[in-house]
Amino acid sequence: MKRKRVGILFAALLIFCLAGCGSAETDENTVLTDEDFISNLEKGLENRWNISDRDTTLMSTSEVQEYLTECIEAETEEVLSMDRYTFEDKALESLAQQYFDALDLQKEGIKYAGTEDYTSYEQTFTMGYNYRITLIHQFYQDYGLTVGGKYQTTLDDVLAEYDVAAKQVAIQEYVNEISSTLNYTKDEEESDEYSTYYSAVIENTTGYTIDSLEIHLSFVDADGVTIEKTSDFISNFNAGAKYKSSIYVDVDEFDHIEYNVIAYSF
Repeated sequence: MKRKRVGILFAALLIFCLAGCGSAETDENTVLTDEDFISNLEKGLENRWNISDRDTTLMSTSEVQEYLTECIEAETEEVLSMDRYTFEDKALESLAQQYFDALDLQKEGIKYAGTEDYTSYEQTFTMGYNYRITLIHQFYQDYGLTVGGKYQTTLDDVLAEYDVAAKQVAIQEYVNEISSTLNYTKDEEESDEYSTYYSAVIENTTGYTIDSLEIHLSFVDADGVTIEKTSDFISNFNAGAKYKSSIYVDVDEFDHIEYNVIAYSF
């Protein structure tokens, strides 16, 4: 009788395992919807927030980076990846893509955590955090995102950071835009036979004051070699203000100018 019961139990377990494997395979092939994305994001945030309150002050650089990796993986285990979803709401699809991009930006920034490269960390991990805050706020406002009672205080804290995050995102979007549209040209009025100046008029279109805007120019020859570097700095760049940037250039011939723009707003 015992053998028979053991045999039945083993068969039941085998069927359960096979059913479980089959279910996982089906899940992999399941087309996920708009509602699934919001639901999975809610679970992902709860997973991340469940471990994101650890004190990192006494951690080594490698420990901090491992911890941040763990936090992001805890979220992505639930939210999965963009290619798993088929959206009916195209606006939500765009926001979801932006959210995955923000997670990728944070992943990129992990290697700078705990290092002296603070600027790169701010431009990647922290900026990814700011993008996530603005998007979580929109998912909450427009798509009914909620979390369990245990995590409500954390969600409230995130939503309270929206104004600051939105400012940082707007300034970063501005930096991204002008980095690709800047066009310094020879300033004929300023230049003479002894000196050459290049200039451009720059307008702050963000709606916010930028405390400091750094514009770094590299003059590159036809072989791709940088032959001169120079910079200009704008302080307290008010919303709507225009500034004429004029720089002295000690080079006669070059192929093109490359720009690197960095903004600081505190």
